[in-house]
Amino acid sequence: MTEINRFVEMVGDYSIDRELGRGAHGVVFLAHHKERPEQPVALKLVQNRGSLDRLMLEPAILSELNHTGIVGLHDFFLDDERVVIVLEYIADGDLERYAQDKGMLNPDQVREFLVQVARALEHAHTAGVLHRDIKLSNILVELRENGDRFVLTDFGISRMSEPIQIAKHTGGTYFFMAPEQLLGRPTAQSDLWALGVVAYRLLTGRLPFEADSLEDLAHAVRFKTPIPPSEIRVDLEDTELEQLIFSMLEKQQSQRIVSAKELLTALGAKDQPIDLPPVQREGERQIARRNFDRRMDKRIRFSWVAFWVCAVLWFGPLLIVPNLLVIAAIYLFYSGQLSDRTSIRIVRTFGGLILVFASWFAMELFVPSVVAPLVSTLGINASSLAWYYFVVGSKTAFSLVCAPAAAYFYLRIRRARRERDLRRSILASTRDQASYLANLKSMLSERSEDTILHQKYAEALLASGKTREAVVEGILILDSDPFNVGAGLLVAHSYAELKLADNVVEVCDRFLAFAGYCFEFEELKRNAVAALEGEKS
Repeated sequence: MTEINRFVEMVGDYSIDRELGRGAHGVVFLAHHKERPEQPVALKLVQNRGSLDRLMLEPAILSELNHTGIVGLHDFFLDDERVVIVLEYIADGDLERYAQDKGMLNPDQVREFLVQVARALEHAHTAGVLHRDIKLSNILVELRENGDRFVLTDFGISRMSEPIQIAKHTGGTYFFMAPEQLLGRPTAQSDLWALGVVAYRLLTGRLPFEADSLEDLAHAVRFKTPIPPSEIRVDLEDTELEQLIFSMLEKQQSQRIVSAKELLTALGAKDQPIDLPPVQREGERQIARRNFDRRMDKRIRFSWVAFWVCAVLWFGPLLIVPNLLVIAAIYLFYSGQLSDRTSIRIVRTFGGLILVFASWFAMELFVPSVVAPLVSTLGINASSLAWYYFVVGSKTAFSLVCAPAAAYFYLRIRRARRERDLRRSILASTRDQASYLANLKSMLSERSEDTILHQKYAEALLASGKTREAVVEGILILDSDPFNVGAGLLVAHSYAELKLADNVVEVCDRFLAFAGYCFEFEELKRNAVAALEGEKS
């Protein structure tokens, strides 16, 4: 790149003042327009090396975005073999320097940071733009008396959202990359993961995943659970914020916060026009702190009540007594199958059968002795077809409403209990890894069909050095879901640690056949092939 002679060289209509910094995507200078010397701008120069379309992507993306949380674009043009991007100048530096000066931020400050950047991401994602490289040095800070402003910058590797990315690069900085981005499949949720990493760093002063090599870092991102911030900061009482950051760092996308809008809702942020500056208040925002476990327990209790109400009304209020017996029978059958003792299984199975017969007798007794007189008082002949249609209609009407409602509340109970129990297990893992594994195994005994839980257990086994057990769990997951990339990576990593290079190549080839390109599978296969060639030589 042509060297800039500061105070002398003109780039288009802009006069260069001094260099601000250099990065992988260009050199940034402080400059000003010749007709507006009082307005400083950040002028970014990127040398054209035969990829002009890609170089023009950043200004093209920024021209579609208009938000106070995204660096403003003043101008962009070509100058000889250089792409020139003129950006809003923010004099107070980036978030990395800000964090060094401030130290660990308090929870309210982290919440305000998350709200501002989440609003910026909501705007970008709505426009179909993924940042893909969120990190401390790519967030600028403008210090203000009424509240600091955080601004996303460096969209140099951003791209429009695509169903599948086939380019053989992942983009981004590995310490901040989500598991799926390591696989070459970044999504909007990958930006939220990176934002979670930044929030963790601001709250604790350290990164959630650290390692000495790229391979070890990828392993940590895929399988290890970060230390809860409350274990690093004993003064941290905001368990809700801690849980929110963990939900941003969920390895499975199905369990992670879905969108920036959902993150804003979780933060309790008020709606506002996304193209206007966020309203700042004097002083820190006061957030009402509630105990996470109590909130989850309350939700679970409410869901249980709602579930049982819907369950007993499943076949209509006219048949409550028989239905209660049927539900009790189902519970006995289910609980009996979970027991390890044969005697308990037999007793509960026969108990369930007895209750089924009891429900039939209740039906025979309940309808003529209780329901028929009730219907007769309404002027309906119990022996007529009208009575039959009345009962059937009641049963059908309540089934259409109560059956899906009961299923919904039951699933809500399962999700809430898993979320609560996993958080407790994560907190326990920092003190005793064996207890963490025991907790996960206990949870699996009650939720054997939960694939996500199986994968967390397998990841915990691998992180604890129980590699052979991790292989078994991973293979069991693949038996039920052959295209589960996470389980495939877990099995491939386990085989690599066991020095089974042939097995590594087999698993990697299987997944690369349908995935096209995947960073970790490629790396694992390359290392395995090298090991096999070394054995032959």
